[in-house]
Amino acid sequence: MKKTLMFATVLLCAALVFAGGAKDASGAQAGNKTNDTQLSVVTTIFPIYDFTRALMYGAPDAQNAKVLQTTADKIKADGLLKLLVKPGMEIHSFDPSPADIAAIQKADIFIYNGGESDEWVHEILESMDTNGKVVVRLIDYVDLVEEEIVEGMEHSHDEEHDHHVHEAHGHHHDHDGHEAHEHHDAHHHHDHEHDGHEVHEHHDEHGHEADEHIWTSPANAVKMVNAIRDALIKADAEKFGGTKAELFTKNAADYNRRIERAADTIASVVNKASDKFILMGDRFPLRYFVDYYGLEYRAAFSGCSTAVEANASTIAFLIDTAAERSVPAVFAMELSNRKIAQTVAEGAAKKGGAKPAVLELHTVHNLSKDDFKAGETWVSLMMRNAESLKKGLK
Repeated sequence: MKKTLMFATVLLCAALVFAGGAKDASGAQAGNKTNDTQLSVVTTIFPIYDFTRALMYGAPDAQNAKVLQTTADKIKADGLLKLLVKPGMEIHSFDPSPADIAAIQKADIFIYNGGESDEWVHEILESMDTNGKVVVRLIDYVDLVEEEIVEGMEHSHDEEHDHHVHEAHGHHHDHDGHEAHEHHDAHHHHDHEHDGHEVHEHHDEHGHEADEHIWTSPANAVKMVNAIRDALIKADAEKFGGTKAELFTKNAADYNRRIERAADTIASVVNKASDKFILMGDRFPLRYFVDYYGLEYRAAFSGCSTAVEANASTIAFLIDTAAERSVPAVFAMELSNRKIAQTVAEGAAKKGGAKPAVLELHTVHNLSKDDFKAGETWVSLMMRNAESLKKGLK
C-alpha cells in the first residue's frame, strides 16, 4: 500500500515535470527532442545505453574501443539519448525520479532489461499511454537461465528453497569457449513494442528466478544490439519514413563485430588456462559470462544479492577453496569495496603459498563516473576483463 501511494505521488510529480519540461543532471531537457527528424530514446542501465549509443552515433574508437570525446559532446548536446541509472549508482536499489518518468513519457523509444531490478517499470508503463511509443524488454530476446546458488555461496532461508545448490564439481560448462545456446534469427521479434509493458515474472518450470544479467554473454549482447537495431528502425519508419534504417543496420553490424572480437580475445585467454576456474569474493552477476566461456566458479553471493558482508562459513569456504586450488587471484566486481576479496586473499596466504592478487572482473552492470567520463564501453570493459583473466587464471 505504501509503495503504491509512493508511486502515485511520483507519477503525479512526473506529470508536473512533463508539463514543465524539467532538465536532467546534464542540463538537457528530460527526454528532449531537439528536432523533428531524430528519435529520442530512454534506456535504464549502462549496457543498454552503450549498445543504443553505438547504433545512434556510431561505433567507438577502433584502437581503444572507447567513445570519442566529440561523440560524447554531441550526445550531450543533442539530448536525445538518456541513461536512467547514472554511473556509480547501485542498480538494485534504483527508484525513478519524476524527471525520469517524464523522460520515459516523452521518449519515442523506451528500452529496459526486465527482471527483478526492473520491477518498477511495470507500474510506470501501466500508468501512461504507450501508443506510438516503442517499448522493448530485452530479456525477451535471449534464452534465460536461472540464478543459481553454487557450493559455498551465501544465501537466505528463502533462497535455500528457491534455488538448486550445485555440488562442487556438478557445474560443468562443456562449451569450448562458446555458448551452448542455439543462436536465434537476429530479427526474431516478440512484438513487445506497443503492448510490451505487460511485464511477466520469469521463472523456470520449478519456479526459480531467472538471472537477469543477460548482457555478460557476448552472444546475448549481439542479440540485444539486434533487438535495439530493430526498434530504432521500426520507430524511424513510423515517424520519419525510414530515413535511417541503413545507418542503424550498419552501426549494429560494426558494433557486433567489436563484440565478437572482444569475445574471441577472452576465449583465447580462457582456452590457454590450465584451470578454468574463477573465485569471486563478491556478488556474482556473471552466470551468462561463465556459461559462454566454459568457466567454473565459486562466489560469495548470487548476482542479485543485496548482502555486503559474508558470514564466517562463506569466508572460510572461499579461503579454503583459494588455498586448495592455488588461485592466482580473487576477483571483485566493479564499484565494490573489495573487503571480502581482500579477506579471502589474506586468509589463503596464511595457509601457505603466494597471496592471490585482488582483481576486478567487470560485469558491465554499471560503471564509475570516471569510467563513464573516459568513454568506456561494453567492449572496452570486456577487454579489461581479458587482461584481468590473463593474470587471474592459472
